[in-house]
Amino acid sequence: MKARVSVLAISICLQPGPEAKPKASKKGKEQKREEGAKDKREKRRIRKKREEKNRKEKKTEKRRVARKEKKKTEKKKDVGRMKTRGRKLSGRLQAVAAMVTKGNVVCDVGCDHGFVPVYLVESGISPKVIAMDINEGPLEAAREHIRESGLADYIEARLSNGLEALRPAEAETVICAGMGGRLVIKILEEGRGKLADVKELILQPQSELQNVRAYLRENGYRIVEENMILEDGKYYPMMRVCRTGSEQMAGTVWEDKYGPILLKMGHPVLEEYLHREIAIYEQILAKLRENGNGQQTRIEEMMEKRKTAQTALSYFPSYQPYARGCAFLS
Repeated sequence: MKARVSVLAISICLQPGPEAKPKASKKGKEQKREEGAKDKREKRRIRKKREEKNRKEKKTEKRRVARKEKKKTEKKKDVGRMKTRGRKLSGRLQAVAAMVTKGNVVCDVGCDHGFVPVYLVESGISPKVIAMDINEGPLEAAREHIRESGLADYIEARLSNGLEALRPAEAETVICAGMGGRLVIKILEEGRGKLADVKELILQPQSELQNVRAYLRENGYRIVEENMILEDGKYYPMMRVCRTGSEQMAGTVWEDKYGPILLKMGHPVLEEYLHREIAIYEQILAKLRENGNGQQTRIEEMMEKRKTAQTALSYFPSYQPYARGCAFLS
């Protein structure tokens, strides 16, 4: 029994126990720390390199997008210019623009969609134009047209009632075209102070020309140029006016109504217009006479208008005052 216990004890003693871990030396710890720090530095270097690469890629992409946008904008401007140049200005507005003295700064009152300002700058007639309108809608359309044309540096759009937004000595030419004669007079009258330094007015009233010409004469303006356009069956007289500072001599009724320079030059469009007017008056007179009594006042009025038109037509060599039955021109 004792022998068995001894053998068991000996076998237990001979069994291997857990292996003891060797203690790390100070030098080994430092080396481990250095290796860890080296790994961190390497990771940091790789991360920085990756970040730098990402920054460069973003920067490159940003430049690429910017170049693309720039090309797109330039293309849009080119298309806008092509559209503007391709869009033919009406004969009436071309004739108005042609009256502007080259090199003058222009203020276009009632600019609508800004076709005349764009045409003036693109044609080299004016270095700068102020486009003004009383309504925000047409003015915004003008701004868009100006942007499309790439002329925002040369044309300024302003919301203005008449000449209110025009500063003194800011423009040398003022255009008022495509509005009634009464409104033209109102704009000129209310803007007297703004017109002191203006060299010329380009006016194209749609009505009441006799009153406009009388107003100009009575307020120290002289008509120096006139033109008349027939477009789409409508007649458009226009004039260039300069300030003289003194009241002009009274004109005749027919000169105020039809234009002294147009009559003097024997303008062919005015001649056609006068024939048309006389034919209309004669048709009205014939109908009034058919209706009988009670039309005398109206008949006398028509006869007076016909006489004025016939007197104006006498300026033209081809007119025969006693020829009757002029054909009606529609």
